[in-house]
Amino acid sequence: MAARRKLKKRIKKIEATFAAAIAAAFGFVMALAWNEALKALVDQLLVAFGLTGKEYIYKFMAAIVVTIIAIVGIWIVSKWKE
Repeated sequence: MAARRKLKKRIKKIEATFAAAIAAAFGFVMALAWNEALKALVDQLLVAFGLTGKEYIYKFMAAIVVTIIAIVGIWIVSKWKE
């Protein structure tokens, strides 16, 4: 019986690992979709405000802002577990 319990525990750990990997894959797909949307938004804003010529600077600034927002979002989500 002890061997059966150990096997069940291992199976549960494997299932949890697979669930985490699948969730990460879905998160990656969502990130790719948002990446395209945000790139289009930044491009439109650069044109609307007439900030052409040095787009890379503004894209770096947008990347920094998005990174800060993502970090705050991750921090908030991590607090849900507590």
